[in-house]
Amino acid sequence: MALINTRLNNAGFTLIELLVVVTISTIMIGVAVPYYSSYIKAGSSNASFNQMLRVVQLARSTAINEGTFVSVCPTTQNIAAAPSSINCESAGEYFIAFRDLNQDGVLNTEDTEGTGSINEAVVRFINFNGQGQSETNERRDQAITFQPDGGTYQTADAGSVYFCSNDLEEQIQQSVVVSLTGRARIGDKLNANACT
Repeated sequence: MALINTRLNNAGFTLIELLVVVTISTIMIGVAVPYYSSYIKAGSSNASFNQMLRVVQLARSTAINEGTFVSVCPTTQNIAAAPSSINCESAGEYFIAFRDLNQDGVLNTEDTEGTGSINEAVVRFINFNGQGQSETNERRDQAITFQPDGGTYQTADAGSVYFCSNDLEEQIQQSVVVSLTGRARIGDKLNANACT
């Protein structure tokens, strides 16, 4: 009987062991949470950038498949507000790809083939939901327009579009560089107030 009682007395944790485990766990969580938060923000920023890259690639593909002109650009106008036209701008919290039948870099009723609604001409619209904004080279056209052969409508270097994250402690500007042939590639990341 004495053997059984000894085993029962040694079957649990002491209060000191429990306090040590709780203290170590608290310290580890306190150190990990801030890093985890910045990790999540960086992942969200990368997801928004990759979404913008995919829209540029989709615009080129749409131009080739449909045999039409397709433009991509940043804008400050939300398509949900049902405007009669959307202008390309040098920076904006939205990014749009649209069929640009008259190649003017403006989404309007002239770019539609049927109902007259500009939604008909939209290939893809991104709302960054306050996570960042897209920008273009200001010295060039604010829209990059793809031709039916997949090349760009510009006569010189086609240009770049950038994503700037608002969530990160240090601003990082990621770029999509578009060549004259219409190929999109990921450019360099720039730090230290690269965004406007």
